[in-house]
Amino acid sequence: MDQAGIPEKLKILVAVGAAGGGELRVSLTGMGHQVVGCAGDGAEACRLRRELEPDLVLMSARLPLMDGAAAAARMTRPRPLPVVLVAGEADAPLVRRAAQNGVAALVAPPLAPGVLGPALGAAWGHHQRLVRLEGVVEGLKRSLAGRKAVERAKGIVMQRLGLSEKQALARLEQQARRRGVGLHEVAEGVLALQGVLSR
Repeated sequence: MDQAGIPEKLKILVAVGAAGGGELRVSLTGMGHQVVGCAGDGAEACRLRRELEPDLVLMSARLPLMDGAAAAARMTRPRPLPVVLVAGEADAPLVRRAAQNGVAALVAPPLAPGVLGPALGAAWGHHQRLVRLEGVVEGLKRSLAGRKAVERAKGIVMQRLGLSEKQALARLEQQARRRGVGLHEVAEGVLALQGVLSR
């Protein structure tokens, strides 16, 4: 990684309309990145995003058929993707729409490496933080689902075997140790068995 926190080589989709795509390709290639495609309008950019699976999209705010902010909204779902929007004038409505639609960074022309590099770095850093946070959220969801399963299984064991809450938990933990699996897996087994028995 370089000092800006960007991998040495990103696969970048460029969508800046008919003019400027070639010049930008040269600049990005000179910075060590790979331009995997160039789109002339917002709809084509969305299609190429699906086909080429770039690491990052560099897109003009003003594109034919679909503007950059609207295209960014489509591109960042269902999987997040860093989008850098190029805007000559970043007025308040554009900044608001860009933020609402998942744009990671805004940059104003001219797109010299000294301007473009930090914008790519900011977008990449924002993307990495978002991916980490989504991982944390997924882990918390799994943990919560596991705890709910243990609570429900504990209730079933208490009712079926006439045990106290503490005894039921001890029984589940004993089963988990004996089988060499997690407590939540034993709990899910109890819930599955309960489902079969109650049919």
